[in-house]
Amino acid sequence: SDFIRINRHLVMMGCCEKEYLQMLVPFYCRPEQMKGLRKSDIMELTNTYNGARIREDDIPDGLGRHFFWAMGRQYQNLQAGPRAR
Repeated sequence: SDFIRINRHLVMMGCCEKEYLQMLVPFYCRPEQMKGLRKSDIMELTNTYNGARIREDDIPDGLGRHFFWAMGRQYQNLQAGPRAR
């Protein structure tokens, strides 16, 4: 989505606060949001958080591990396609 790409570009330019990105994690962890992510969105999100040097331990309330796990699972579901579901 455009929102994800804008955040990615902000990180690339060094214009993004870590707290802002950490605040977005609960939004992306919502099941309806996670299911709406495409493979390109997941790749951009991964690059965004890696580029900002945010690790799973940096994300409050223990959501970091779930966030990265859920993105990986969604990516695998999309990669497998409708045949695997």
